[in-house]
Amino acid sequence: KEVLSLGPHVCTFSGLQDDREYKRMERELTRLLLEVDQVDTEGKVELQGARKRAAQEVEGLLRYLEENASHPSRLAMEELSVAARQLVDEHVVAPQRAGGVAEINDELLDTLQQLVLRLTQVKTEGRVPLRKARYRALTRLCAVQDVLEGRTPHQTLSLPLSGDSNEAVHRINQVMVKVSMARSQLVALLMGLSGRDSCAHLSRILTE
Repeated sequence: KEVLSLGPHVCTFSGLQDDREYKRMERELTRLLLEVDQVDTEGKVELQGARKRAAQEVEGLLRYLEENASHPSRLAMEELSVAARQLVDEHVVAPQRAGGVAEINDELLDTLQQLVLRLTQVKTEGRVPLRKARYRALTRLCAVQDVLEGRTPHQTLSLPLSGDSNEAVHRINQVMVKVSMARSQLVALLMGLSGRDSCAHLSRILTE
């Protein structure tokens, strides 16, 4: 029964070996394997056969879990994701947090696009966990691209707007600064670079 409940989770797990969920499932499967090994078959052939089949099923799940989490393609996806996180942190998140301006330019967007293309070329061999991992990585990167492309300098006005006694201009400047900060925080959230920011926090900023 426990094997049946764990099976679907194992077969769709798309993380790595150091993930908490991986370790939890590995512990559960190892425990089940030990319990199966300790079943007293009373020397009966049919019980011995059932115990052997149960052990093989658990071993198969353990092997499948490990193979997918340590598969070269999964590691390649993680390597590309880490490269993207470092790139975004260096050019967008860190400068904004330091009170500066994010370095959004064509070179950054082109580099991100290259990482996206390389991700699409990673082979999944039809494995559901690998396909799921690639889909999640691509979705995250494409979302970041959309956010950053919205920040490239298309504006006809210099930003922030020049100082003016008009209160409306001052207010527009404040709003633009908040939106810029919110976008950087959104990018940080998407790339897993922030444990402090949250969707609720971003919502409060944008609705003030």
